[in-house]
Amino acid sequence: MDMSAQFKIDQEVGQPVDPRQGKRLKVFLAARVLAAGRTVPVHLLDLSKKGALVHADMPRMPGEMIWVLWNGIDILSRVAWCRGNRFGVAFETSLSDGQIAQMVAATGAPRLTAARRSGRRDWLRWFRK
Repeated sequence: MDMSAQFKIDQEVGQPVDPRQGKRLKVFLAARVLAAGRTVPVHLLDLSKKGALVHADMPRMPGEMIWVLWNGIDILSRVAWCRGNRFGVAFETSLSDGQIAQMVAATGAPRLTAARRSGRRDWLRWFRK
């Protein structure tokens, strides 16, 4: 398969972008995961409309369905991969711009690498592109 069909180049930073990933925001949010009838504390390390990077003392198994719970936002998710104490989740329903804004605001100043490299300060405008 032609690699150009799988990946495109991010024009701002010159790096390949996996179209399944979406734009990711670096965050550090204390949250909870509900899985197998237990709620465990976790930290969200990055966030996109379609998924997140999660750190937990008890990682989950790929393919497992879990709920990511944060401040009244409950997101049904599937564990996509797991490496050590980190795992990626794919949300069953995409987050709205309002939910993203609420979560990023709780983090303080967003740490958006690509936006910082390009000199942009309005992360939400960049994120919507």
